[in-house]
Amino acid sequence: MGDPDEMAAFHSMVAPYDRSDPTAHAFWTGPRVNGYGMVGHEWAHRLAYRLHRGEIAPGMVIRHLCNTRSCVRIEHLKVGTQTENMADMVEAGRTSVLGPLSDEDVVAIRWLYATGRFSQNQIASIFWGDGTGQSRISKIVNGHHYTDLPGPITHRGQGTRPARRDD
Repeated sequence: MGDPDEMAAFHSMVAPYDRSDPTAHAFWTGPRVNGYGMVGHEWAHRLAYRLHRGEIAPGMVIRHLCNTRSCVRIEHLKVGTQTENMADMVEAGRTSVLGPLSDEDVVAIRWLYATGRFSQNQIASIFWGDGTGQSRISKIVNGHHYTDLPGPITHRGQGTRPARRDD
């Protein structure tokens, strides 16, 4: 289906897996955003589907039948509607992907980030096993969530804007 060079480049970014085991995942080893593999500006699971099965109709999504965001194994992917995808999520019990945090967790997150030794992705990995919670960590350390809890509020990388010129 796909271009052989594009197919080879794609598979070079997939971790080895046991093809004889139908439950084995083919994990994407390249860049990820919220746990989903990325190839340039395309989701890796969509690219996998396109390379192996052909073009995806407009408005359709690629569902992870295995409920694993970084899996690109074609047997674990199926085209469907967003409604079907959401029904899959509810059926699998993934309505809240990230686990709850205690007040102590929130304070610890703020202190970990304030040390400058941990990135937001690393902190998300500590609490949820991968970097998928980075945006949640960002809202916690920047004081947008859990505003009633103590701990240092850190605004890194914002810089200061230059003074406005009035010419």
